[in-house]
Amino acid sequence: LEPIANTPRRNDILVFHSVEEDLDVVKRAVGVPGDTLEMRGGLLFRNGTRVDEPYAIRSNANKSESPAMREKMRAWQVRHLAGADPATYAPDLHDWGPIVVPPRSYFMMGDNRDESYDGRYWGFLPRTNVRGRPLLVYYSYDKESWKPLPFISAIRWNRLFSTPE
Repeated sequence: LEPIANTPRRNDILVFHSVEEDLDVVKRAVGVPGDTLEMRGGLLFRNGTRVDEPYAIRSNANKSESPAMREKMRAWQVRHLAGADPATYAPDLHDWGPIVVPPRSYFMMGDNRDESYDGRYWGFLPRTNVRGRPLLVYYSYDKESWKPLPFISAIRWNRLFSTPE
């Protein structure tokens, strides 16, 4: 873990303390204070411009969240809408916003867009929760693997000891 002495920037991969659990998490900062973010058809837009995301994995373009998860998303997002009608706002995994990132906060998303539990669900990350930047990936496995005991049988060998980008 590399401590952060300066302000995190867009697209930085950060280690942070979860806003929901006693747990450290790693995600990408896709929005910084003042940014207007939205997702249309699974594509991220920042300040009205589509963001080129070569790192993003999109495995299920048709995935939709349950009504309960969609309401969880709506509950926090509706307070930060920029131009959308709160009365008819109905966000989903691939379609939400536009929302504005407040001061001293960041919007975090996982690179595996269709399987990541990230800021779309729990909201903005306060700056005080940021711990630092990861230096390397020391272990990775596919939790969704069909193989028995995936933490042993589905190791992502190509990611071990790589530098997060």
